[in-house]
Amino acid sequence: MNALRPPSAARIVSALEYVARREQPVDPDELDRLVLEYLGRGPDDDVTRALLEDLSDRLIEEEVLAYLADDRMVHVGALTAGITLTHRLTPEEIETETIRLTPDLEPFWWHEDLRLADESVIEPYGVPGEIRWMMPPASLEGLAAGGMIGVQVTEDGLVGVTGLDAAPADDPELVHRARRAYDALIAEPGLPPYIKDIVYELLADDPHCFARPRPPLRDLCDAAGLEVRGDLVAHSEQLWEEQRMLHLWSRLYSVFGGDKHSCQQALEVLEAAADPLATRKQLRGALKAMLDSRIAQFVVDELAPPDEPDPHQLTTAGGFSRTLIDVAADGTPKAVAHWAAAVFEERGGRPHEAEDHLNRALAAGGDWPPVLERAAWYASDRGDAAQALRLLRRLPDPDPSALRMLEPLEGPGPHPLPDRVGWLGYKAASYALLRGGDATEELMMLAEQRAVDPDDEQSLRRAYEDPLIVDVLLTEGGWFEQFLSDRGALLPEDEALLAQTWVDVDRTVYEVEQVEPGVGMKLRDLATEARLVVRERTASRQLTEGSMICARAVPDGKDHQFIGGVFRVGPGSEDTVLTICGEGDPYELCSYISALGSA
Repeated sequence: MNALRPPSAARIVSALEYVARREQPVDPDELDRLVLEYLGRGPDDDVTRALLEDLSDRLIEEEVLAYLADDRMVHVGALTAGITLTHRLTPEEIETETIRLTPDLEPFWWHEDLRLADESVIEPYGVPGEIRWMMPPASLEGLAAGGMIGVQVTEDGLVGVTGLDAAPADDPELVHRARRAYDALIAEPGLPPYIKDIVYELLADDPHCFARPRPPLRDLCDAAGLEVRGDLVAHSEQLWEEQRMLHLWSRLYSVFGGDKHSCQQALEVLEAAADPLATRKQLRGALKAMLDSRIAQFVVDELAPPDEPDPHQLTTAGGFSRTLIDVAADGTPKAVAHWAAAVFEERGGRPHEAEDHLNRALAAGGDWPPVLERAAWYASDRGDAAQALRLLRRLPDPDPSALRMLEPLEGPGPHPLPDRVGWLGYKAASYALLRGGDATEELMMLAEQRAVDPDDEQSLRRAYEDPLIVDVLLTEGGWFEQFLSDRGALLPEDEALLAQTWVDVDRTVYEVEQVEPGVGMKLRDLATEARLVVRERTASRQLTEGSMICARAVPDGKDHQFIGGVFRVGPGSEDTVLTICGEGDPYELCSYISALGSA
């Protein structure tokens, strides 16, 4: 019976890597044949062949294996092991003790477990197109800004960084070969290739191509007539436009799925925004399409992304919104136009001007949900709970958690500052949830890390709704300071001042020394030995003296209160949790909580 069982996934992967290393570059069909032969399987073993195909696809997705332009395959680790790539250090890299991989060292991006010869650890970070290494302290000492370094990485992650006395000499033959590799890569897709793929082509043709220092990859591409943008290269603006349109359609289908009509409408709005000669009919058609809130949100995100849109984008977007306001009929179309203008002002760092447009949108009439939601957000940040509730109640399906937060504050004020701590925490959480862009993406990644089973939709939803996740995003993720930067001007003055004191409050482990159920407790911070009084109704009914919890107790203007989530710390694990809190890694913290087994 054992002979009939297919090999394990681990054995197939090991065989794939072994054969790919030995035979590279290798035709995919030949690779499959050789792997089956290595595993002692015949070509008619359909089960093993199916597993082999699935695992090959996985290794390609993970870039353990890569395709060349002629569809042959290489093993990336073995191909690049020991090659020398060069890079000019910048003053910023010297100051921050980092090395930017993109673009000169991009072929090394896939390494995760990296170390120097003295076993000190290098931490990779960033996103594709902007990868860096955080170097160990003092590891760049003796190297100067503008100086050239040679970098080598072995397949198991040992990194060598050496200062070069002189820049490598130009090599016209290498430039010619790089351009030839580029031409082969663009022949079929007609899209900008990755700079690392050019290196793979060169190495597949000549494994010793980078055995000695060569000019930096950016210089090599420049000499070959190629423009570098991030980790991509192209020789013409047409290719960059093709890349832009490919990404645009990818985002369209991500938002609208198979709804081709909505995709086409969104595209037509963007075309009208880019056309300075767009007719009034086109502009009114754009407004009509934007009555669909999904299309409206997609359009504003494309014209002025939530994450640091450049001045040109904001100028273009602002001009488009003003044109929409001019042509819009009263009622909902006018409200939509002012809403778009509000979003653009907000993303340009002008919340007061954004608020003015929201007020104009409300005055224009209609109950378009995005206007009501955003105006309620601004009213809440302003401290006007009554107005925020009036707006939320006009929504067809208001957020129950928002109503629960605001209803106790609806009566006449001013409410004492300690009574508004929960509201202030809610404002920060609302920013994280409503801002969009990187904050939303990071929140989803934290939820996946927090979920006990990230492949289970209910587990993922429970993790996403855990208040601790948003607090981790704000605190360890650094978004609370961004909240104060973006929204602080809207907060009541005493709340803005109080919020500033929360910035330096780290998550820690507390021992409960005294409890008054339903009122609060006295705690000892195990990290600092500081003692504090916390006003807390719910947890104080559940905790007993001697209990240990992980939380953030922030000043409330009188004593302290918890914001975000709280979880128990088992006896003997307090040092582990303190270490995680001290490192401040949001993903490690979420992973630890996930391992506790809830959600």
